[in-house]
Amino acid sequence: MRIGLANLPSDMDEAELKDTAAAYGKVLDLRIFSGGANNSKRGWVEYGTMREAEYAVSELDDRSMAEWHLLLRAYIDTPPQVPGRERR
Repeated sequence: MRIGLANLPSDMDEAELKDTAAAYGKVLDLRIFSGGANNSKRGWVEYGTMREAEYAVSELDDRSMAEWHLLLRAYIDTPPQVPGRERR
């Protein structure tokens, strides 16, 4: 199950995100993207279970990150369904 993240610190890299995200469950995959509002980054983290994803969202949403002026936003990421394809 994937969670989406917005307002990541502009200097955060994938290794740091993995360290942060691993506190809430087993991280299967993740990505960070530049170009968010206010010089922030955005990204996603994929966990093995819905329980881990929900726990991560409950702990990360509205979290203040050290020396970063924006609150982190975390949410369950539900990609749109493509006709003819089942979701994994």
